[in-house]
Amino acid sequence: KPGWGAGVHAVLPVPQLANVLAGTVGIEYIQLMSSTTHFVDRVTRLRTEQQTEQSYGRFYLGGQVGGHGNAFIRPHAGANAALVWYNINTDVVIPDDYARENEIRQSLRSKTKFAFGYDFTLGIDLNFNNKIALDGGVRYVKSFSVPQQLGEGSVKIHPQYFQVYLG
Repeated sequence: KPGWGAGVHAVLPVPQLANVLAGTVGIEYIQLMSSTTHFVDRVTRLRTEQQTEQSYGRFYLGGQVGGHGNAFIRPHAGANAALVWYNINTDVVIPDDYARENEIRQSLRSKTKFAFGYDFTLGIDLNFNNKIALDGGVRYVKSFSVPQQLGEGSVKIHPQYFQVYLG
């Protein structure tokens, strides 16, 4: 299943180089789809759940080649180095169907890990009157040292994937 996220990305053109080269900086946060695994005790019929929440973020710096001038259609390509962090929380819960605030929750494990990565981007920017632009493209993202899964039913974090963006 796809995860959903948000980010902020800045492109800083270098005017001395005919607006062809630019520096890039950005940060993004992705909430991977949480998962719940249900268990029922065969003797007591007590229902327990294992709830896993996973998030992922990147801070990146790099460069971009492409038109950054006054044209309407401005294709670009770029590369970035990134500091990546993963956060995985797994709880065991005995739910209360009548009063949710009475559920019993125990943190099974929580782990945050930092790693390095990179990405390559191909995109196109539509420039409306030099004040508003619509930017979209595809980014190949690669990360190193992906953490191990926590508990049964955890979502696998893939160390490389394609990201489609629009901004």
